Amino acid sequence: MLKIALLAGGRSAEREISFKSAKAVAEVLQTMNVSYEKFDPADAGMPAALMAFRPDVAFPALHGPGGEDGCIQGFLESAGIPYVGSGVAASAICMNKLYTKWAFEALAIPTPRWALVESAADLEEKLATPERSLPPFPVVVKPLTEGSSVGVAFVKTAVDLVALAEKRNMPLLVEERIVGRELTLPVFGRPIELLPVIEIRPKAGFFDFDAKYTNGMTDYICPADISAELRETLNGHAMRIAGALGLRHMSRIDVMLAGPQSATEKPPLPGMPRNIPPDGQPYFLEINTIPGMTATSLLPMSAKAAGIEFPELIRKLIDMAKGARADEKS
Repeated sequence: MLKIALLAGGRSAEREISFKSAKAVAEVLQTMNVSYEKFDPADAGMPAALMAFRPDVAFPALHGPGGEDGCIQGFLESAGIPYVGSGVAASAICMNKLYTKWAFEALAIPTPRWALVESAADLEEKLATPERSLPPFPVVVKPLTEGSSVGVAFVKTAVDLVALAEKRNMPLLVEERIVGRELTLPVFGRPIELLPVIEIRPKAGFFDFDAKYTNGMTDYICPADISAELRETLNGHAMRIAGALGLRHMSRIDVMLAGPQSATEKPPLPGMPRNIPPDGQPYFLEINTIPGMTATSLLPMSAKAAGIEFPELIRKLIDMAKGARADEKS
């Protein structure tokens, strides 16, 4: 009988969301002809317990630092345990917003203008330079290594940005705020492919932690009402990202779609084409290598629109992890 290690919990701010994802996955595992046990990386005895269980496949339902950043993936690689999701390098790059920005720019993927602020003193220096090495206000401020919009803030003025930098006392990504439609691109499979695009419409404010995980606070349009031309553009960018970074099995790529008028006013990045789809210019924001598996999660929603029900989604992910190990041995 196949043995599955379901990893959930961890020490990140998304610990409780991880348990919700794991609960949904566990309900599917209970219907399958498998043996499974849950393991929490926050427990000191987890490594020994996991090795004693000797799983055939690990299913990380972990979110945030320690779960999505390559740490648990590195442990599983060292232990020789096949696992669902992207590998060490892809996980580490996608969890760190600075590394993700570098990857987007190296691939000529459109992304909002940005700056790294390492400290309040660094911010003061940037504000004092004539060329102002910051994007124009208003800006979005993000911690480098958090998910689920934890710690995200919208800042309208330099004075407010200085106050926030002093309060946070950590490196921050300061990003131009793009106003428009919010899209997410679920990618899935082996080889990986784009599932139906979802448009996200929060009923109030922005798509923050509460809007993500509270039923009724956000409307989702799946598939999104976008042109065939835009879908082709998004698919092309998503496949280039997936191929270059080595995304596998499942991921979700977040995008802001600026209207055609505002898009034409923005200078393109060097080497980037000016051909803008009629819907507007897409700006790529972040990549989530372990999307949520809760009742409001987006990857399962998109998979369902593609004809893949949730139990089948989980089975396919496990089969992909098993297949990856078989490929390595052949």
